[in-house]
Amino acid sequence: MLKREPIPDDLLVTDRRPDPIEVPRGFRLRRIGPGQWVAEPFSIRWRVWGVVLASCTLTCAATIQAMRVHHLRRAQQPVVVVNGVPIRRDQMYQDLEQRHGRKYVHRMVSQELLRQFASERGCWPSEAEVDERYAKEAQRPGFQEKLVASDVTEREYRDDLRLRLAEVNLIIQGVRATEADVRYFYKRNTDPRNPNALFRTPDRMQVAVIATHSKAEAQQALMALIRDEPWPKVVAQFSVDPSRERAGLLDPLERGRSPFSKDHLSEETVFRLREGERSAPVFSGGKWWIVRCIRRWPALVVPFDQARRDAEMGARIEIGSLRNAERVATERRAFIERASIMVLDERYSEVSRPNVSPAPQ
Repeated sequence: MLKREPIPDDLLVTDRRPDPIEVPRGFRLRRIGPGQWVAEPFSIRWRVWGVVLASCTLTCAATIQAMRVHHLRRAQQPVVVVNGVPIRRDQMYQDLEQRHGRKYVHRMVSQELLRQFASERGCWPSEAEVDERYAKEAQRPGFQEKLVASDVTEREYRDDLRLRLAEVNLIIQGVRATEADVRYFYKRNTDPRNPNALFRTPDRMQVAVIATHSKAEAQQALMALIRDEPWPKVVAQFSVDPSRERAGLLDPLERGRSPFSKDHLSEETVFRLREGERSAPVFSGGKWWIVRCIRRWPALVVPFDQARRDAEMGARIEIGSLRNAERVATERRAFIERASIMVLDERYSEVSRPNVSPAPQ
């Protein structure tokens, strides 16, 4: 182990701290080595930190101002220009808010109150419940076509489905259905005489149509199709049915419940079409129709084993509606009445007093 040699006396003398009287005012001593001291301005560190802080403040202010300018320019950016006159984005948003703002705020407040009420009682559906129900409903014939026709996105449909499931969960909470209840519900919903049977579907088909007021116009439309003119073009030219806005596409038809069901022969003509075929002009409901079959689904009765779960849920909903509906409505009304709603925009002041529906009698 090396032995440390003592510092010579002459170095010890020079290593002593200088007399403070020798240090100029506004300076302080800093040791930089044996016998080495340096006087530096006492405020230099604070000056450095001040410069850094000022730089950060100026940078943040410049960034905020740049963001404000960017968003202002984006908000005032034209979305369309009509004969040289621009229609700005902020004008569009302002018009939308004036026309639909109150309605949507009311809707959002009602949905949030329902979410809180259902969550408080453990009835708000999980994502797994929503996914399962959506997958089941998406298997129904014509589901995607209905979404397109009603201009509803998948996200919007799932949001509405979540609210519907919450309503159902509130009604069926604590309700059990016996085997007899389940089978009775299934039997009623497979009865051919029940037009709203859940587990029995008649023949169904997806069609697009051209509807005219006269047979002559229908023949002209048919001749245009024979000349291989595009179907959407012929629909736009000849059809008088509102479906012309969707290239003639109708919601899926069911045998016995279609626009052609009033005339048995017309309905049979339509339902004899195979996928890809089109009919000659058919008279029904005071109009002449050319029908193009896009897709078909045969009549179907869901077996009890496959429908059991839905039948049990349907039976629980029926029982719960009798047992729980009035109580749930009363509790929900009380929950809404004591809700605290702070309105920050006076234009929507009325939502601070949400409408409370009376309990069903």
